[in-house]
Amino acid sequence: LLGGHASEVRRNDVWQLHLADQPYWVEVSPHSVGTDKWTPRSGFGCAADKLGGSAVVYVAGGRTNMTSCNDVWRSEDCGRSWHCVSEAATWGRRHDLTLAIGHGMLILCGGRETEGEPIADLWVSSDEGVSWSQMPLPWDFGRARPAILPLQPDRILLLGGARLSGRRFGDSWEGCFNLEAGTTSLSWKLLDGEGIDSEQEWLHAPMDSRTVGLVGVAHGASRKHELLAVIKLPPARREKSTVALCMQPVETANDRPAWKPLVLPVSG
Repeated sequence: LLGGHASEVRRNDVWQLHLADQPYWVEVSPHSVGTDKWTPRSGFGCAADKLGGSAVVYVAGGRTNMTSCNDVWRSEDCGRSWHCVSEAATWGRRHDLTLAIGHGMLILCGGRETEGEPIADLWVSSDEGVSWSQMPLPWDFGRARPAILPLQPDRILLLGGARLSGRRFGDSWEGCFNLEAGTTSLSWKLLDGEGIDSEQEWLHAPMDSRTVGLVGVAHGASRKHELLAVIKLPPARREKSTVALCMQPVETANDRPAWKPLVLPVSG
C-alpha cells in the first residue's frame, strides 16, 4: 500500500500487509519529504515483481500538490528504500496512469495531463524504466486508469478506463507483442465480450465500465491464468465511500464465462 491522499494531503508512506492467522500491517517506509524518495503524490502508476526473496517495486508519474510528474522510482527491498531511475521520462507529465510488469518490460498506458485531459498512448521500457519506446494503439482517444494484465507468452489484456467527461469505457482488447524481431512491436484485436477461442490458455469474461483493476494468477507449468476483477460500485445511501467487490470468472452451463463474487464487499 503506497501513498495517495487523505483530507487533501498527499502522502508517500509505504505499508506492507502480513498475511497470518491474524493479518497485520507494518509501515516499511514512513511519510517524508526529501530527495531520497518519490515526492508525496496520488494517481501514480505502481507495479511490482519478485526479486529473489524480496520484491522490486516501481512508482511512475502521479500528481503532487502542484503538478503532475513524469519521474520513475525503483525499490528492490519491498518499498523500504528507493532510487530514481528517470527524473523526466519521455512519456511526459501525467497522473491516473496504469503501470504493469510483463515480458521483461515495464508497460505504461494512458493517464491524464496536469489539466485533466486523458492521454492516448502506451510505452514500454526494457531497462528498468530508464528509457522508453512508444507502442501503437488501435484508438486515438485518451483513457485514464485502464486495467492491464500481461499474459504468457507474449500477450496483454487491456480493459476499460475513463474519459474527461467521467464516462467510463467497457471495452476489452488483446495485444500481442512481437518479441523476436530485435525491436519490439505490438498488434491488437478487439475482444467481443463473449469469450475468446478455446485454443487460448487463459479465460476471458465480460467486463463492464465499472472495472477498475485486474489481477492474473498463473497456475503451474500449464501457464493457465485465473482472472480477478475489482469492481467499483457507487456509494449506497447514507454512505460517503464507494465499495470494492472482487469478482472471479467461472464457467457456466453454456460454456460462456460469468462473474461471481469472490469476497464480500468492503468499504474503501
